[in-house]
Order: sequence, then structure tokens, then C-alpha cells
Amino acid sequence: MKISTRLFAQALLAAITLLVVMATSAWQLADIRHALERAQRSQQAVFQLTAAKAAALTLAKADPILPDTVPLLTHTERSVAQALAQVAALAPGTRALHAPWQEYLRQFRSAVQIASVSPADALSIPDQIYALHLQPMLQQLDRHSAQLSEQARADADAASAGLNRLLWSVLIPLGLSALLIVGSQTWLAGQLSRRLAALSRDTRQLAAGNLSVRLNARRNDEIGQLAHTFNGFIDDLASLIHRAQHDAQAIDDNARSLAGMGASVSAQARDQSVAVRAASNHIEAISQDVHRIALAASQASDEAADAEHLAAQARDMGARAIQALDESQQAVGDADSHFAVFAQRLSGIERLADSIGEIAGQTNLLALNAAIEAARAGEQGRSFAVVADEVRKLAERASCSTQDISRLAAEVHGDLHAARQAMDATRDAVEGASAEGQAMADALGCITQGVRTVAGHIHRMAEHTEAQSQACHALAGHLEQVANGANQAVAEVDATHQRIEALASIAQSKTRGMSRYAGTMQASPA
Repeated sequence: MKISTRLFAQALLAAITLLVVMATSAWQLADIRHALERAQRSQQAVFQLTAAKAAALTLAKADPILPDTVPLLTHTERSVAQALAQVAALAPGTRALHAPWQEYLRQFRSAVQIASVSPADALSIPDQIYALHLQPMLQQLDRHSAQLSEQARADADAASAGLNRLLWSVLIPLGLSALLIVGSQTWLAGQLSRRLAALSRDTRQLAAGNLSVRLNARRNDEIGQLAHTFNGFIDDLASLIHRAQHDAQAIDDNARSLAGMGASVSAQARDQSVAVRAASNHIEAISQDVHRIALAASQASDEAADAEHLAAQARDMGARAIQALDESQQAVGDADSHFAVFAQRLSGIERLADSIGEIAGQTNLLALNAAIEAARAGEQGRSFAVVADEVRKLAERASCSTQDISRLAAEVHGDLHAARQAMDATRDAVEGASAEGQAMADALGCITQGVRTVAGHIHRMAEHTEAQSQACHALAGHLEQVANGANQAVAEVDATHQRIEALASIAQSKTRGMSRYAGTMQASPA
């Protein structure tokens, strides 16, 4: 039987045992719960009957003459009725108590009504109806309470006994199951321990190099299958070790041959690397000289381009200067026209000032005549005399202003004449400068064309020189790459030589390591 089947059987047995224990426990717990519920209901019924008795005794001690007796009667009737209704399900005999209770209540209400007419007669009624109706009723309540208490104790004892039975019915099966499981596990663990110890002993012999040892695979369980598979692995390993010995010897012989060839190739590659690196150094020196020539040509080309640019700028500046002179000449002509118009308008201002002066003289004369007429009028013409005096002063100020305007107009005429003379001189100077600027612009154009031609030749020479420098540099780079490749080849050949020697050493070490298995390898069935 397999180990997994044994473990499954033990787990199944434990599960069945637990299910049986759980089912038995659930059935017994249900009985215990019902017993406890019955005991609780009985105790509640006893409490209700006790409360009803207390309420009835409180009412029996009440005085029918007092005003709070009626509310107490109503409250007691309701509480006792509720208690009897709740207890009726557990104690059906309590239903017979309704009739004496209702009769007691009826007579007590009559006593309350009589108390309002004859208090002395009403005081003896409660004692009489207590002895006649309430006392027998309370005795029956005590008997029912005792019965319910006894029933509650019986239910509690039944629940306690059920708990004791449940304890033993759970502990005994669980104990037996635990003993069975522990015993079976101990037996299985002993068997597994002995078999694993045997496997450990055999594997230690295999580790020591005795490949003739085979594991015990007689049982058809998991350990037996593992041993059978491991025995097959040992057979394959023995065959591999035998082939590895022959392969290691062949590798050792080939590695020695390759090591000699690698040393020869390394020496040749090292010589080629030295020669290529020397050629690369010479070509690199040529490339640097050509590059310096290209830099000088490029610098000359840049300077020629700068000269061309400066000449072009000078030509443009001459053109702008000629244009500015033309504009200045035109502005001078426009200013002359504006001066002529300004002179005409200034003459108009002078004529207007003369007219204002004549008007001011006439106004002054009129103001004088008005002052004379106001003096003749006496007191009545005094205000008119004030107005005439103001008009006269205004006429005098107008006359003074007119004289200032005439004087300023004469000064402006003089300044305008001087400005026109200066404008004429400026026009002549601008015309001469414009002619000279045109001649300079033509000369700069010729210079710019010559500089452009020279710059083009220098630029092409610089491009060809730079191309030659780049070609030399590229050739030197290729030679450097060839030299580096040769050095790398030398390094790889040296590394390969070292690896081959290491491989030969490993092959010898493996051969010596596997030699200890040579005497113990024997074919054995799996």
C-alpha cells in the first residue's frame, strides 16, 4: 500500500470519528437546549405569578376611602390579567382563577362606591371579600407557583444530566480516535524512519564513490518508486562517467595541440600589430600637416569672406548715404517751399496786426468821446464813464500787442531770410556729396566683386585640403582599427591559449577525479 493511501485512510478515519462526535453532540445539545428553554419559561411563569400575588395583596391593603384607590384598582386589574394570560400556556389550571378574581374586583369597586356614601360601612368590606374570594385565589397561586418551580428544577436537572452525558460521549470517542491515530502514525513513522535510514546509508556509500551500491526498491510505494528511479539515475551516471573519462583524455590531447598553435598565431599577430601601428602613426602625422594647411586656407577664406562682407556693407552704406542725401536735397526744397508759404502767412499776420492797430485807435477815440459824454451827464453817466475807461484801456493794450506783433514779424522776416540762405548753401553741399557718394559706391562695387572671386578660390582650396586631411585621418583610423584588431586578436589568442591550458588542466583533474569510480563501476539491474 502506498504511503499516501495510508495517510488518506488515517485522515478519513479521523474525519468519520469527528463527524460521528459532532452529530451526537448536536443531538444531545438540542435536547439540552429544549430543557433549558422549558426551565426558563417555568421560571418566568413563577415570576409572573409572584408579581400577580404581590399586586393583589397591595390592592387588598388599600383603603377604599382614599382617592388613589381607583387608579390602583385599575392598574392591579390590568397587571394580574396579563400575568394570568401569560402563565395559562404553562399552567392551564390558572384559567380557573379568573372567576374569583373578577368577583373580588367587582365587590371591591362596590366598596369604593359605598365609601362615597357611608365610609364606615365601606371599611369592613375589603377584609370580608379578602377572606371570601382573594385568600383562596392566592392559595391556588402558591400551589401553581410551587408546581412550576418544581418543573423548572426538573428541567434544569435534565439539562445538567444531558451536559454530563455529552461530555462523556465526546471525550471517550475523541480519546479512542486519538489513541488510534497516534498509534497508526507512530507505526508508520517507525517504518518510514527505518527505510529512510537505509536510503541514507546507501546514498553515503554512493557519495563515497561506490557506484555498485543500489537502493532497496522492493516495495511499490513512493519511496520504492523513488529508489527505482534513483537506481536508474546511478546506472546512467556510471555510463556517463565512463564516457567522460575517454572524452576528458581526448580533450587533454587536443588542448595541448591547440595551445602550441595558439602560441604561434599570437606571435605572428603581435608582429603584424606593431607594423600596422607604425604605418598608422606616419599617416596620422601626414593627416595633421594637411589639416593645418586646411585650417590656414579656411582662415584665409573666412578673412576674404569678411572683407567681401565689409565691402558689401560699405557699398550698402554708400547707397544709403546717397539716398539720404537725395532725401535731404528734397527736404531742403520742401523747406524752401514751406519758408515761402510761411513768409506769405507772416505778411498776412502783419496786415492783420495793422488792421487791429487801426481798430484799437478808433476804439480809443470812441472811448474818449464816451468819457466826455459821461462827464457831461454827471452823476447819471458815472457808470457809463467806467465802461468807457475800461474800453479805452482795452484799446491801449490791443495797440501795444499790435506793436509787439509787428516787431516780432519783422524779426521773423530777418530770421527767415537767413534760413533761406543757409538752405541754399545746404542744397549745394548735398548735391556735391551725392556725386562723390555715387563715385565711391561704384568703386566699392568693383572691390566687392574682386574679393568675392578671391574668396571663392580660397574656399575651394580649403575644401579640397580638408577632404584630403579627412581621407588621411580616416586611413589612419582604419589602420588604427586594424592594429587594435590585431592586438585584440593577440589578446584573444592569448586568452584562448590560457583557456585551452585551463581546459587541459580541468580535463586532467576530472580524469583523476573519476578514476576512483573506475574500480567500482559495475552494471547492475535497476
